[in-house]
Amino acid sequence: MSRIIFNKIEFKNFQSFGNDITSVDLDKEQISLICGTNGSGKTCVIQTISYALFGKSLTGITKAELVNNKNKRNLWVSLQFTIGNDVYKLTRGDKPSILELTKNGDVVEIDGDSRIFQKKLESEILRFDFKAFKQLVCLGSEFTRFFKMTAAERRTFIEGILDLQVISEMSVLAKEDLKSTKKQLEEYDIAKTQKESNLKIYIEEQEKENQDLAGRKDKLLDESSKLEIEIVECNKTLREINMNLEHYGPEKIKANRDYKDSYAKLLQISNELKSLNSKIDDYKTEQAFYNEHSTCPTCHQTIGADFIKKKLADLDKDIAKTQEQVDQIKVIGKEERERLNNYAELEKKWTAAHEDALSKQSALLASINSKKKRQQDIANEITTLENNKPGGSRETIIAGLKDEIADLTAKIKNYKARIEVYNTILDILSDSGVKQAIITNYIDYINQQLAVYLDRFNFNFSIEFDSEFNDTILMDFREQVPYESLSEGQKARLEFCILMVWRDIARTRNSVSTNLLSIDELFDSALDDAGMQDMIDVLKGEDGNIFVISHKNVKSMFEHIYEITKEKYGFSTLVEL
Repeated sequence: MSRIIFNKIEFKNFQSFGNDITSVDLDKEQISLICGTNGSGKTCVIQTISYALFGKSLTGITKAELVNNKNKRNLWVSLQFTIGNDVYKLTRGDKPSILELTKNGDVVEIDGDSRIFQKKLESEILRFDFKAFKQLVCLGSEFTRFFKMTAAERRTFIEGILDLQVISEMSVLAKEDLKSTKKQLEEYDIAKTQKESNLKIYIEEQEKENQDLAGRKDKLLDESSKLEIEIVECNKTLREINMNLEHYGPEKIKANRDYKDSYAKLLQISNELKSLNSKIDDYKTEQAFYNEHSTCPTCHQTIGADFIKKKLADLDKDIAKTQEQVDQIKVIGKEERERLNNYAELEKKWTAAHEDALSKQSALLASINSKKKRQQDIANEITTLENNKPGGSRETIIAGLKDEIADLTAKIKNYKARIEVYNTILDILSDSGVKQAIITNYIDYINQQLAVYLDRFNFNFSIEFDSEFNDTILMDFREQVPYESLSEGQKARLEFCILMVWRDIARTRNSVSTNLLSIDELFDSALDDAGMQDMIDVLKGEDGNIFVISHKNVKSMFEHIYEITKEKYGFSTLVEL
């Protein structure tokens, strides 16, 4: 894989930075200082790179806390980086959510959700994860000091730098194959034992005299005859049920048809009642008119009292006559509803009878099939009894079993040999095998490089690691001292030197090879000015682009400086000095 060159980071509304886009060229200067007062936002520049690559901060700040607390939206970060001849631009944002990746100007389609995309980004493009990024690229308060790691943590860390995970993956695959092979061997052993047992039985049977098969055969034939009689009876009952089904079907259809006819009549009666009641309402409306008016509202002529009296009397007759029709129809409707209920009960009755007959029919068919199957089993058993007399087909079976046992014996031998091979492979792939050999080969290189960096710091002690990465520290190159007895400044120098060694190895192994290194106040509290100057001198001899974040007054030690200040409204501003 080609080295990753981080080119430029642009961002806005990130923590204390406001809506104006801030841009930093990451590949421009060999070493740069990012300075400012406490709380001014010095770490933001490096935090934006972590956010762009992994969607989270280096220091565990939540995504919601990354959004500028004054503008409260439009967090936007865009990181440009180059791998070989390919130029990538990775853009993330929040409120609204943004996730976009382009390659040479073309949008890379994101399949699946953001978690699947992140996994592919780290495994297929970046080739490093968040943990490696914090340990070898962007170093800050979350950086785990090597000398404070346990032995197991040190080994895991080194295996990651030396790309030895593939050996562990090979070991896992070999263990899975070994497990599968052992399982198959166990199955072959069981099969062989079973067939040997069967072979013994057949041989014992062959050695016996002619067995009295007639009794067993007669019993089977007698059972088959009884089954035949039962099948005949079942078929007889089945025919009766089928006849009933032929009767239940039409009766059910007739009951359903009568129900529908009765329902239609009730509907017609209901419509007639509605019409007659509407007519009564019209008569009553007309009565109300003549009771309340003596003058025509249209022509304003007087309506005679005799006319009104006669009209009201006629309307009373019409209402009475219509009401009588309503009462008659209600009687008819009541009778029709009783018929409708009767038809419904009949339909329910025939439906239940029909379903019961179908259930009995299904049970009988199942019983007949079961009895016929038993008859077939009996016939097969009789055939087996006849064929398994001494000699005959038994000879063929015995010969076949011997062939199968010989084949299984050969397979068992082959699988045992494969298990031995897998055990040998696992020994080679174990922590004490090839991984240990590879690490041992690197020990001298690690110790040599560490000595080079210690010398640059003008240290008066040496340190060496053994194959288990236990350290030996010699003060004045003679007296052995523990790491805990060193001063904080000495510890800081030592941690910095070992860090540079790991970066050298990572570059040669292409595990985490980038142009970028940031050191965020990592050694400020431990290094004095002379120690800081030594560290900077070492960094100036390194390849790539290095950003040192410090709250100490060390501007005079740097040629290129970014200063971050906060305006009176609380927004941070980055100025390139």
